[in-house]
Amino acid sequence: MVGTTLLLAPHPNEASYSDFYVLDSNGQTIAYPTNVTAGTSSTLILGITNHENTSNTYAGTVSLGNSTLYRFDNLTLVQGQNVERPIYIAFTSVGEKQKLNFTLVDSFDKTYELHLWVNVRRLDRLLHVPDGVAANVRLGTGIAKALFDDRCDRRARRYTAWAI
Repeated sequence: MVGTTLLLAPHPNEASYSDFYVLDSNGQTIAYPTNVTAGTSSTLILGITNHENTSNTYAGTVSLGNSTLYRFDNLTLVQGQNVERPIYIAFTSVGEKQKLNFTLVDSFDKTYELHLWVNVRRLDRLLHVPDGVAANVRLGTGIAKALFDDRCDRRARRYTAWAI
């Protein structure tokens, strides 16, 4: 009786790496949130594909300036496995050309970094106007015509602007 053993191993010259990417909320690279208003949030999709020729465990962060906005640990992928996860980023720090940084570290201590430049503008003060009054309201960088009505939270003394 003759036996044969077949051992499969990656070719020594075969590159091992991980794909790390960020998509917009539509799963594309077209509509990244680059101009946002403070106090709002945006959805992005983080994607990782393991091409390390073995299982790999990942950890990552999303930060804006010195603030960590999102973090994950212990995400294990087998060779060839891909994961895409939606993340929700809340923008609170007002400023121009802020670096939204995405960092991924794998179990082989390889570090991958991506970034987007984001302008976070302040939301103008809430206006206190009588019910039913039409007003021009400055929102962000534009002017919107709005009709204020009594659909508001009286305790917070906030009025809701309805586009007309």
